[in-house]
Amino acid sequence: MSQDIIEGEIRRASPMISHQSALLDNIRAKAAQCCQSHLLISIDEHVLGGIPHIAGTRLSVGQVLGRLYVLGSVEDVALYYRGSITPDQIKEALAYAQDFIESVCEPSENNG
Repeated sequence: MSQDIIEGEIRRASPMISHQSALLDNIRAKAAQCCQSHLLISIDEHVLGGIPHIAGTRLSVGQVLGRLYVLGSVEDVALYYRGSITPDQIKEALAYAQDFIESVCEPSENNG
């Protein structure tokens, strides 16, 4: 493949990569914004690579929600984690997830 073809492919891909990067930045900003309303949830790039987690733990919101799906109750999840998180923290993870999904999926102002 010639250098001209490679450079042409890079130029064509550049706007798409830039758009994807902007979308990811927007999603990260919404995740951080949701943490302001859910103080028991934290985002720290040094903990779980910046994945939203129960503050003061290494349990991600996703892990807690997955365990809730499998076990079926907040109390059973708290027991599963042997007291390292409380029912209130589990409920906060659920509320955070709901608010995050709604903020990411809300229609833009241009779409009415």
